[in-house]
Amino acid sequence: MPDWSQIGSLLDFCAAYYTTQLVRCAAFSFVLLGLVMLFRKMFFSRRTFIRGLLWSSLLLIPFLGKLKLFYENAAVLRMTWQVTHGTMTCLWADYIYMAGILIAAVCIFGKRLRLRKSAAGMEKVSLDNMQVRITVMNVTPFTVGLLKPKIVIPKVVWRSYSRDELKSVVQHERTHIRLGHLWFGLAWDILRCLLWVNPFLTVCQKEFRADMEDICDRVCIQSSGRTAHEYGMVLLKTLKLLSSKSERTPPAVTYAGEKEFADMKRRMGEIVGFRPYRKKLCVGMAAAAVLVIAALLMAVYTHSYARCSEDEGILVYEYADGEGTVICKRTIG
Repeated sequence: MPDWSQIGSLLDFCAAYYTTQLVRCAAFSFVLLGLVMLFRKMFFSRRTFIRGLLWSSLLLIPFLGKLKLFYENAAVLRMTWQVTHGTMTCLWADYIYMAGILIAAVCIFGKRLRLRKSAAGMEKVSLDNMQVRITVMNVTPFTVGLLKPKIVIPKVVWRSYSRDELKSVVQHERTHIRLGHLWFGLAWDILRCLLWVNPFLTVCQKEFRADMEDICDRVCIQSSGRTAHEYGMVLLKTLKLLSSKSERTPPAVTYAGEKEFADMKRRMGEIVGFRPYRKKLCVGMAAAAVLVIAALLMAVYTHSYARCSEDEGILVYEYADGEGTVICKRTIG
């Protein structure tokens, strides 16, 4: 027979341990997200690719909860020990946080699963030996799925567009796939679940997707051989076909495009202002961003405590105050 008391104690400890780490990560997310928004608005408003790369800094957030500064820096101790004390002693708050993660995951990924199931039952057609799905919903074209992405095109677009225009639509969605935007969207949704106490991760999702769309538009224009004007006209034609009174776009649609006038005005402004870019330079910037993130992750790792430690001075339960008075009785392992 299992020892239910030990299992309950283990669950209590896990809830307290992970809530403590994630609350710290959430605190960092407010600051880092604010910096990303500040830089993209003030310094890189006309630098499409750099705006997109700025979002990669958020990949650091889930790994910041075990930094040594939470225990060894006097200023950080004074600012955070009350919060840590609360998460280590109020088990009901820990279980509320864990329940919040579960609820957020069910809501966010439940929509993804329903959309994927819906796409599986859609009509299949072929375009230049490539299979696409046709939907009766009046939505802009989108892609669903990660390992086996499915491009979905509304029936009104499929019937009204010429073959070349349909190729442009499909190219746009394939570019999202090729650039890894679907995986970036998954990472964003995981952050939203783990750090659900930060509502700005949901609020700023619009800006995140807008930057991904702008990058995709630029890549498509340059690689298609079309002019920016021709590309923009295809986009405008889509909007004319889709009635403003149409069925609301499903929330889980990935990069379904903007329907609101202000968003489309912004996107068209980016297209009109298109200038050819140097592909090697952009690849170099992406490689540099990967190296910077990897270096920062290594720095975080070296300045964080291991998951298990024999050092009894590394405290989890209750904590120590800024003057070094030990209130805690349990180690971090």
